[in-house]
Parts: sequence; structure tokens; C-alpha cells
Amino acid sequence: MRSYLLLALALLLIPAMVSAAAPVSSFTVDNTGGISPLVVNFTDSSTNTPTIWKWYADKLSGSSSLFNSTQNPFYVPFTTGNYSIMLNASNAAVGTNSSQVTWINVSALNQPAPFPSFTRTAINATAVQFTDTSTDYILGRDWYFGDGTANSTDAAPVHNYPNTTLAWRSGLIVTNASGYNSTERYTYPIADFTCTPLSGPVPLAVQCTDASTGV
Repeated sequence: MRSYLLLALALLLIPAMVSAAAPVSSFTVDNTGGISPLVVNFTDSSTNTPTIWKWYADKLSGSSSLFNSTQNPFYVPFTTGNYSIMLNASNAAVGTNSSQVTWINVSALNQPAPFPSFTRTAINATAVQFTDTSTDYILGRDWYFGDGTANSTDAAPVHNYPNTTLAWRSGLIVTNASGYNSTERYTYPIADFTCTPLSGPVPLAVQCTDASTGV
């Protein structure tokens, strides 16, 4: 009787084992060629329920390097060269049975280095709003504020200065694959305010308005 039960259980498991298929790797890209730096977005379209994605790039060197392990890598920059892109999609249960390869061609660099510029706006007596207004393609930015504090990579950082009686040497460096440029200015927030009324009977309600300037 026990043998019959084991046989019946095995017969029930066989269809499930047979039906489990390894993922078939597949993907699409929104850009297969252009001027460096070329930004590419990848979309996975693999079948059979993969749970692991490994993306490799080979720049005609014969050896592929892993550049991403998410399902849909986005905003991936490529510099000049011809790239073989491979996706290996798998899952822990049955592994994988295929890999798709797609070519991406990036032509010679002709993008100029970015031209840096920025504006400043006083928020209050010590805080200044910096805004990047640089032109041309930008891959990175680095703000320095001249007071020994940490730099910022934000597009529009707000910085609080410790002293409003000094002029601070602030600047911005912008970069892309072609190079970098920088610009700087002296920033000197000047604390000021107005109040009204200045006199009257007790109790006196006074409205004060920040009038800081000097950026």
C-alpha cells in the first residue's frame, strides 16, 4: 500500500517539475546609437518569471563586466565605443537557459564641456539659495561655499553662512564626459530688517520684515 502511495505522489509531482521552465532572457533599449555621452534606458521583457537580472557590457575587449543588477536599469551613460550588451535573467529554482545580446554604438565625442553659471538669492540673514543655470549637457556638479563646510552636488542647494559680516568665495564646477568648467563669486549676505510701528501704547504689536541683501 505504501508503494502505491509513493507512486501516486510521484505522478502528481512530475507535471509540476516538467512545467517549470527556465527564464528566457529578453530586453529592449530606447537608444542603440548616438553621440557620446549616450544615455540608455533598459527594459526587461524576459519570460518564465525571472527573479535575478545581471547586465553585462563588453566594449570589444573580449571580457564582459557587470554594470547593473536591477530589472530595468535606467539613465545609464555610455562614452565613445561599440558595446555588446548582454542580459542573463534567471531564478533560483531553475536557473537560466539563454542570454540576449544587443549592440550599442556610441560615436566620437563632440559634446562641449558645460558652460557654468549660477544665481544666488538671499532667503534670510544667513541663508542663501544657489541655483545652477549652466548650459550644455551636465553629468555632475560640485558646489563650494568658501566657509569650510561640505560641498554639495544638488542642482539648487540652500547654504547657511556662519557670519554675515564676511565675503565668502563660493563657486560651482560642472562636468560632463568632455571635461569641466568652473565659475565663482563672492557671496556676502548682509543681515537687515524693518519693523513697524516703532512706538505706541502698551501693549504694542510690531511687524518685522526681513530685508537682508548682499548676495
